Amino acid sequence: AIIPFPSYPRNYSLGRGDKSFLVATVQFLLNEVCVIFNTFEALEIDGEFGAETEALVKELQRHGALPETGRVDRDTWALLSRIYNLSIHYIGQI
Repeated sequence: AIIPFPSYPRNYSLGRGDKSFLVATVQFLLNEVCVIFNTFEALEIDGEFGAETEALVKELQRHGALPETGRVDRDTWALLSRIYNLSIHYIGQI
């Protein structure tokens, strides 16, 4: 599992306007979830947290019963990584 958030400060989050490797990682994981569940539209992985990334994060948060902030905080990261890890395990069983 990719676990960068636990090593960051407690209130750290990613949101609109941020540009980093972590944003690209979130975009990659969101795209993997899109392919696996065929419920979200894929993103361009560019490391820039724009409107499309924010909308997809909100949709993920809605499905995970989290507050729809559009920001990736520890809870959203935990949800995204948990879904990704479970889906990869499931696909490996097929």
